[in-house]
Amino acid sequence: MTKTNPDISLAQIRAIMEMIARDNGCCITQVEIRQVQSVLGKGSNGTIGAFVKQVKDEFFGARNYDRTNISSHLKSALIGEIDRYVDNAKECVNERLESTSRDNEELSRLNDEMHEKICELEIELKASKDDGASQLCEISNSLAKSEQKNDSLLDIETRKDAENEILRKDLGLANNEIKDLAKSIGALEANITSLRDKVADLDVKQRTTTEELSKAEREHMLAEQNTVHLQQSFEFLSQQKLALEQEIAELKSRENSLAAMNKQLQEKLELANNERIRDLLQTTLSEPEASKKTLKERKKSTANKASEQTSA
Repeated sequence: MTKTNPDISLAQIRAIMEMIARDNGCCITQVEIRQVQSVLGKGSNGTIGAFVKQVKDEFFGARNYDRTNISSHLKSALIGEIDRYVDNAKECVNERLESTSRDNEELSRLNDEMHEKICELEIELKASKDDGASQLCEISNSLAKSEQKNDSLLDIETRKDAENEILRKDLGLANNEIKDLAKSIGALEANITSLRDKVADLDVKQRTTTEELSKAEREHMLAEQNTVHLQQSFEFLSQQKLALEQEIAELKSRENSLAAMNKQLQEKLELANNERIRDLLQTTLSEPEASKKTLKERKKSTANKASEQTSA
């Protein structure tokens, strides 16, 4: 088992690893045990390796926590954005539908009123024409009767002249009334033409309103399709998140397995080094003084090999 050196602390190893990562421009998880041991100048591979593994585990734990937070924030943001987009789209479509419906009802009402006014004016025009024709017939009949009386009754010529004068005056008045009626008829015809133009404008506005209503309905359908697409994208992102979490769990399990194997190899290597050192000490005590130099060279060679194996 590896014994903890009281002169080495986790905070000290963490500071050295942060310094190495900052100087080399790499992540703290890429810092190796030999780099820390070279800067520290003391401590065994087992002691330093345990602290290095603890620092890396802390880093991975913090990063996994950040990933979880980021994914939850992303999820909340996507849900909020989808809800906001759907609400805005529904509100705009509903407002446009209500406005279009009101405009359509108003145009229909105005159109009905205009048609009623046109019918009333046509009835008045027909009545005015009938009245004028009736008055003309009455005047013509009166003139005919007057002429007949003038031809048949010579003895009352003076009275007839007076009557004719009166009739002439009545005829003048009738002609004036006919002219006034003609003017009124012209004005009514102009009003009818104007009303027909207004009705045509109202028909155009009604067609435009109907087109806008169809456009609003299409936009509403498009908004619903976009909502379904966003929901499908959110489900796809959720599936991708689950897959990434599974991969992270597998990588963490493999990392733990490798760390356990590394720890076992460190323990075995330390035991092997201790056994070799004991054998060399026993050999040194039993051999003559002349072989001490050879023993030191062998010990140095063994230590170099052990260091190379540890680095590997």
